[in-house]
Amino acid sequence: MHVAIVGTYPPTRCGIATFTADVEMALELNDTDTTVVSVGRDEELGTVSIERDDPASYVEAAHRLNAMGCDVVLIQHEFGIFGGEAGHFILDLVSELTIPYVVTLHTVLPWFGEERSKVVQELCRGAAAVTVFTATARRLLLEQELVPARLLQVVPHGAPAELFAEIDVAAARRWLSIPEDVPVMSTFGLLSEGKGIELALQAMALLTSEHPDLHYVVAGRTHPEVVKRDGERYRRCLAELVDNLGLTGRVIFLDRFLALDELAAVLGISRVVCTPYRGEDQSVSGVLTFALAAGCAIASTPYRYARDVLADGAGLLVDFGDDEAFADAIHRLLGPVGDSAREAARQASSQLAWPTVGAALRSVLANAARGPMVSLQTMPDRPDSRTLMMQPDSKHLRTLCDDTAVFQHARFNVPRVEHGYCVDDAARMLPIIGHLAVSTGDESWHATVSRLLSFLHAAAAGGDGNMRNFMSWDRRWLDEPYLGDHVGRAIWGLGELAAIDGAFTTEANDLLNTLGPSVSPAWPSRTLAYAALGLVAATPSNPALVDDLERISATLRQWVPSDHPSWEWCEPRLTYDNARVPEALLRVGHLLGERTMVANGGTMLRWFDELCLQGRYYRFPGHRGLSDARELRWSGDEQPLEAAAMADAQSAWLIATGDTDAAGSVDRAWAWFLGNNRLGAPMIDVATGAGFDGLGARSVNLNRGAESTIALHRCWLTRRTAQELSVSMRTRAMTITSS
Repeated sequence: MHVAIVGTYPPTRCGIATFTADVEMALELNDTDTTVVSVGRDEELGTVSIERDDPASYVEAAHRLNAMGCDVVLIQHEFGIFGGEAGHFILDLVSELTIPYVVTLHTVLPWFGEERSKVVQELCRGAAAVTVFTATARRLLLEQELVPARLLQVVPHGAPAELFAEIDVAAARRWLSIPEDVPVMSTFGLLSEGKGIELALQAMALLTSEHPDLHYVVAGRTHPEVVKRDGERYRRCLAELVDNLGLTGRVIFLDRFLALDELAAVLGISRVVCTPYRGEDQSVSGVLTFALAAGCAIASTPYRYARDVLADGAGLLVDFGDDEAFADAIHRLLGPVGDSAREAARQASSQLAWPTVGAALRSVLANAARGPMVSLQTMPDRPDSRTLMMQPDSKHLRTLCDDTAVFQHARFNVPRVEHGYCVDDAARMLPIIGHLAVSTGDESWHATVSRLLSFLHAAAAGGDGNMRNFMSWDRRWLDEPYLGDHVGRAIWGLGELAAIDGAFTTEANDLLNTLGPSVSPAWPSRTLAYAALGLVAATPSNPALVDDLERISATLRQWVPSDHPSWEWCEPRLTYDNARVPEALLRVGHLLGERTMVANGGTMLRWFDELCLQGRYYRFPGHRGLSDARELRWSGDEQPLEAAAMADAQSAWLIATGDTDAAGSVDRAWAWFLGNNRLGAPMIDVATGAGFDGLGARSVNLNRGAESTIALHRCWLTRRTAQELSVSMRTRAMTITSS
């Protein structure tokens, strides 16, 4: 399994950065590949993976993660490490992810406030799982209804294995210039007023008569955000307080970020570790976790994490701001009470070693990457015939089409104009809009077809068969002409438009006659498959295109299924729009009368259907692709175009062979959109006829871009045609039998 971890990371010096590095190590110890995507500011990190205050950087990082083949992304969430109000830039990252992600919430408050609540809720809504460090944190999130209970899991904060080991006490005391046999207490971590160090100093002064030789080590740099705002004012105030309290010489300030061996040395000589924090709502403390791991007794104020982890006696809790009670706690922990507290700390720490925590976290991540286990008994029954026949509304199709072409993407129902247009979607949209124009007689649909044809003409300007693909909203082409899937899809869309009985056949064939001669047997498989489907569709109105089909048929004959029974496919890997490969063989073979080609397409389609069929529903290979049939569950989010392709391929088998059972498979592909899928979740917005962008590990991607919406409408059209043809075939068969 490959996990990408998003968070601050060394050389940034903060608790989250240390935690990220520790998680990386812990997962690698548990046979997990990791990639860290660090977050920070240029002046802090030099070259960073995500520039904290640049929203575009988050989007770019998401695209890199989508492309690198990770199984799951683990996001370390803490307020302050991500840019934007309440850190909302992290939402730009997750909205672009096409792979599952898990969130670790480092701060959980009893009330986050409106803006923070929105960010936490939105971040966690799309997560495959959310981890917190304590049961209290889980309860607080549930009480605020920010995260569904099914997503929330408790995974404790880990501690480095080095802290569990014995240290050279004499060497540690020499390093800190602390005499032998004098008691030592300590605090470490980034300094800020919230740490409450002055409370521990005041308590120490109250113990001068009982423990005149008590030493206090305060280790850690001032928090960088505090330095930017106030400089070292807090540290100077603490130094003045030490002098005023008569503690000079017994308080040691280590003004640096401690290496792990240095931290182990400090904790190894500490009889008591103090966490006198001022705020009640702190839901995790690496200081407290590390102190437990080192077997230290702890004197603490009763913030939430301390109440959780000290419940079994590893320390004493004292009211906020009560220096006398804090002094009493330290005094007791330096005596016999401390011995039992240290034993309780050692017992509590048994589950805190990072390798152990890493194993628990890996289990959460693996489940997220696999997606939910769905029982066949819990799946909805196949939708009834009335539901299956219901035509999707065309409102969202109108929303996506403007006076230029088709918007590629939408955030929920709202087109994202900043992403502009592409030939791929314009070509796929052509036959959908063409059918609407003919069936409704609505002149506005005719106008839309004309605009899309103009867009394709402009993209093909040059006449060499290559095409531009991407155009910005302000009508600037963003690329030069090249060969890609968009060229194959343009031929496909034009061919199907030419086959529609309407006013578009001549115009579509004119452009086809320009692009058709460029079709080459050397084209990549998907590009060639798309082009072949378009040529087959257009042949009845343009017989000359048969020559182009004959030219590529030699390559199609080489698309032979493997003879291995576990992989009866012509390629070593399933990638995208997979059923288009056997569909092309079936349609071309049927048109040219090549039985072997039809047989090869049928073999591949049967194997692919068996691979995808999970009881009563289809589970399609996900966006990450697949090279081993046993890994289907780990292949990623299912895309709507896979369901549409399956329906078209089954329809092609019906036409080529007359096997009316294929109509049932077309029904099943359409029912996938209606909720007959592994989540039991509809992939259609009934009110608008929009298609949702993907079926994730545990939830639906509710964005409604062009590709998914076109796939939905295409699948419905295929289902209607297949049912009509199936009924006709059965009726004819019955007539022949009776006669």
